[in-house]
Amino acid sequence: METEPLEVIVKIGIAVLLVVCLAFSAFSEVLYEEHFTDGSLTLDWFTPWPEGDELRANYLDSNPSGDNWVGTLTNENQMVGTALAGSAALTDYKVEMWMYVTVGEGTRHGIVARMDTTGGVYHYYYLRTNFNSGGMPPATPKLELRVFPGESGYGDDIIVWDEDTFPGGIPEESGWHKLGLECEGAELSAYWDEALLPGCPVTDSTFSNGFFGIYLFNFDEIAETSADDIIVTGEGSVVEDRDQLAIPSSTVLVSGYPNPFNSQTIITVNSPVSQIGSLTVYDVMGREVSVLYNGMFRSGIQKFSWQPEDFAAGVYFIHVNTQHENSTQKLVFVR
Repeated sequence: METEPLEVIVKIGIAVLLVVCLAFSAFSEVLYEEHFTDGSLTLDWFTPWPEGDELRANYLDSNPSGDNWVGTLTNENQMVGTALAGSAALTDYKVEMWMYVTVGEGTRHGIVARMDTTGGVYHYYYLRTNFNSGGMPPATPKLELRVFPGESGYGDDIIVWDEDTFPGGIPEESGWHKLGLECEGAELSAYWDEALLPGCPVTDSTFSNGFFGIYLFNFDEIAETSADDIIVTGEGSVVEDRDQLAIPSSTVLVSGYPNPFNSQTIITVNSPVSQIGSLTVYDVMGREVSVLYNGMFRSGIQKFSWQPEDFAAGVYFIHVNTQHENSTQKLVFVR
């Protein structure tokens, strides 16, 4: 039997490689890309949160592309930091980026796809690392594909990869990794270091379009995440329509009734969107005397009771602090 010429073998190998690549992703046309080269931003990045933190180009001693320039996002103004680009009209696409992922520090890093705010509440898919082994719950290191707000209002898991299912095991050291999230119709596929993760694609038809972006979350402190070589592939032409973004009203209302009161008052918080926040009581000296709630305020009205049995009569202030805005009202407690 004669040996195939080297040229034929090479061509067959290339053809097989192309088939394998196409099996991982149906998208090949580059719609958007951002490399932060020379400290500049190519895309029109913005934050969806009022007074949110902007993505900035940052110089590092080392990065995946070797040009020492990355994009850095912090969460100085709220627990969540998000930077978005692209178009609200984007439907089927794949977003990939290198991210500096921390291990054991409580910070969650990730990417966002199909983020839509036109309905008055932020909706999106996100793939995030949660490699925190202690501190705030959950304490089990894992990678999560999630939908926000989900039924819980806090975001729900679609599929999770933990120590038993994560290919090669959860990373033990902080470092650069390549994350990818692909949306095609109702099918979602997640990638880690360019490998399709087990169980993908999964089906979720909650959202059909929206912006892509960078995600950061930390319960306890100010944190940051860095990204590099962001590539978005898909089908069709680029649509620049950032004007379709609808930032919901930031007016958060808080009130107590009855006021004045002598045993109990019912505090009403009216939030225009689902958002994380806290409800706290302060005295006239500005000292925190009671935390009535700390968590997710769902859109609409929520009621809380305050019974200051062990407090002195006098003036107090109820204060609601959220991602969007703060609101305060004076209460008078009489005996």
